[in-house]
Amino acid sequence: MTLSPDNQHQLESASKSKLVRWIFLAVGLVYTGMGVSFLYTSYSFQQTALTTTAEVLSVERIKTRKRDNDGNWKTTISYKPTLRYEDQFGARHVGAPNLRSSSYNFPVGSEVEVSFNPDDPSDMRVNDFVSTWGFGAIFTLFGVIFVAIGWFATRGRKLKHKPKAASVNRMR
Repeated sequence: MTLSPDNQHQLESASKSKLVRWIFLAVGLVYTGMGVSFLYTSYSFQQTALTTTAEVLSVERIKTRKRDNDGNWKTTISYKPTLRYEDQFGARHVGAPNLRSSSYNFPVGSEVEVSFNPDDPSDMRVNDFVSTWGFGAIFTLFGVIFVAIGWFATRGRKLKHKPKAASVNRMR
């Protein structure tokens, strides 16, 4: 059985659409899974973390240069503060959060609210939404968007007609 060129093109197009759909679904599920994992890790940290006030000792300014899509250089600046805080036993700790951010340009000597793990006080985070939930929320959001694209984008692409075998003329 051979297919007419038009029907063959429709089948190839449907196959490509199905492949794109599965790629978007797979990437979306991976991102969603990673995002949920990050959110769960943050949630678990928050359940046991203690909150205290930290003093800003210094702020490291980090300059990053990257080329944008047009080939132009773009400079971004982020900050990583060094903070001093006391744990639940009154012991002093000095450390920096794992994340750096453009919003961490705190004045030296100012006070910042932090959360830390009571079992490992060096595990400290600035107590704000972005530090706590931002990474997981972004991954989850992108994952859900990719799943939605994969699920809905190709739903309307169906073959209009079932492929028919090309007519064969027999010579007698």
